[in-house]
Amino acid sequence: MAESAVHSRIPGRRWWLAQAAILLLTAAFRCYRMADLPPGVHYDEAFNYLDAWRLLHTPLLHWPIFLTGNFGREPLHVYLVTGAFALFGPSVLSLRLVSAVIGVLLTPALAWLAWELAPYLGLRRDRLSLWAAAAPLTLLWLQVLSRYATRDLPLAICETLTFAALWRAWRSGQLGWWAAAGVLAGVSFYTYLPVRLLPLVLVPVGLVAVVSRRRELREQARGIALGLVMTALVAGPLALYFVRNPVSFFTRIGQVSILQQGPAAIAKSILAVLGMTLVAGDTGIRNNIPGRPALDVFTNVFFLIGLAWSIWRLRRPAYLFLLTWLAVMLMPTVLSTYAPHFPRAVGALPPLILLIAVGVERAVSWAEQRRPAWRHGFTAAAWLALAASTLITLQAFYGVWVHDKALFFARDVGFVTLGQEIKQEMHADGGAAVTYLSPRGWDHPTLQSSLLGSEPPAVLHGFNGGICVRLPTGAANYFLLAAEDERAPALLATYLPDSSLRTAVTDPYGRPWAFERSQPAGGRVSLPEMTPLPVDLGDGISLLGYWLSSPQPKPGEHLAVRLFWRARSQPSLSYTAYVHLLGTNPDGTVEHVSGADAMPGGGSCPTNDWLPGEIVVDELQLAVPADTAPGGSYSLTVGLYTLADMKRLAVPGHVNDEIILTPLVIGGGN
Repeated sequence: MAESAVHSRIPGRRWWLAQAAILLLTAAFRCYRMADLPPGVHYDEAFNYLDAWRLLHTPLLHWPIFLTGNFGREPLHVYLVTGAFALFGPSVLSLRLVSAVIGVLLTPALAWLAWELAPYLGLRRDRLSLWAAAAPLTLLWLQVLSRYATRDLPLAICETLTFAALWRAWRSGQLGWWAAAGVLAGVSFYTYLPVRLLPLVLVPVGLVAVVSRRRELREQARGIALGLVMTALVAGPLALYFVRNPVSFFTRIGQVSILQQGPAAIAKSILAVLGMTLVAGDTGIRNNIPGRPALDVFTNVFFLIGLAWSIWRLRRPAYLFLLTWLAVMLMPTVLSTYAPHFPRAVGALPPLILLIAVGVERAVSWAEQRRPAWRHGFTAAAWLALAASTLITLQAFYGVWVHDKALFFARDVGFVTLGQEIKQEMHADGGAAVTYLSPRGWDHPTLQSSLLGSEPPAVLHGFNGGICVRLPTGAANYFLLAAEDERAPALLATYLPDSSLRTAVTDPYGRPWAFERSQPAGGRVSLPEMTPLPVDLGDGISLLGYWLSSPQPKPGEHLAVRLFWRARSQPSLSYTAYVHLLGTNPDGTVEHVSGADAMPGGGSCPTNDWLPGEIVVDELQLAVPADTAPGGSYSLTVGLYTLADMKRLAVPGHVNDEIILTPLVIGGGN
């Protein structure tokens, strides 16, 4: 406590100016070109965008305590984004503003925690807090997370503020600080899944207090009880939700955990995480320059000094606290896939930064003790090292990472650009043309978020061009993902002879990423391969005809059956289509030989999304069993049914509500 008194003086004007300068510099780094660097909006960010959009139009009392979409998410970040949307309007800038502001505020939060910890570490308060404020500027890891609009970074600032308030409460004994620490701890549980391990950080120092500081523990009993009560009150609603919905608690853990892979996988993960600062960091381009260590040469030296010093002084509870905090919050990435994974290790960022600050202070103090006359030079050298590290980080972020072509794919830039193209087309034609997307992406969060607020409102209709194609009665714009849909472009060119094709989106390598095929109003629809067989079914659906890949399939082969449907009106239900190969025995009995059942387009163009007058060309493939007897009497039958009750859609005038397509001859074997 004597050391606490020595280092408790109020900092002077120069100290405050230095902190303000660091904060302004941090704000510039975090916010410069925030809306467009990095490019695109990743799937997870877009999911948060859509949730915030929905909450913006939802009464506050009806906001969910846990967001179940995208494998489940704690809600604090989305709440904050909703607030940003309410203040500044929905946009990518508003979406990223929350993470950027948190990335800025983490600087004074770390400075405060360093100030509170310094007396217990036996270090100078004024300098340690400055080092702790400056060190975040040196981390590419933190710079990237400050531009990444997900729930990771709120955990870092909440745990930092919680522990700063906790150490202040222990030092002052004031109930207000104990209550503040409890509230902040409770709020932390609404940030990000790794926070569930946070209470373990206090176990070792708690045991030390029980063994050797019982008198102080008794004196602080009321405050500790108050803090626990406040934590329970704030975190209680979420805890109650998990009690009632345990699947939400365990789902994401089960998806990323490597515990079931055995000791070898865990050992490999531990080694990868231990080497993340010096050898190789996160390999994902979304989080890092792939493989770049979390720290550069300068910060690595300071971190290793701080780590070694903390281990040497482990008997001090404050050092035990720092090391425990680092170890516990690295566990989420140690025990999950893709280690080291920087977002999952975000809880370890604050102790990592504090250990860097400890290393800087110990290096400067050690040098000053040996050459007191050079003390200003040693301090200046430390600042120069941190400045050099900051410049390295700036070059890595603005000069390398944001320009990596792989970000186009990792951050869904294609879908953002595609959304802009779709909005332009809809604005140009006033929404008169139907817009289709194949083979996927119509429900992609990034695309959906980019279309919000469009005038007229954007409505997309999907289909998987590898299985089915949709043909409208009027004007239509088809957007086709070039690398994923090889079949639809050729079919559409045949079915829509008056349509035109252009490249809508190009990837960074100059390759087409998406095509647009435009069908003008009044354009022809041609179905040259169709064998006509007009039949009206119930619920506004008609069969126009069919096509077979082989008129005489052989045993062991697959037969593709293309069905041409038309919607007389929009169907009310989602139906499953079937094609059955039936055989008639000599005694007249009918047996099922083979069949294929699937929703149209494999579920990509459900019947209740069909538009009035639209033609849907759907393909089913059935296997002809190898033991099927050649010749014989066979036939193909077709129908629709609702999967929930297996009830067939009515086909007036047809037995068993099914349509006989054609008799079929099974060819001889090879």
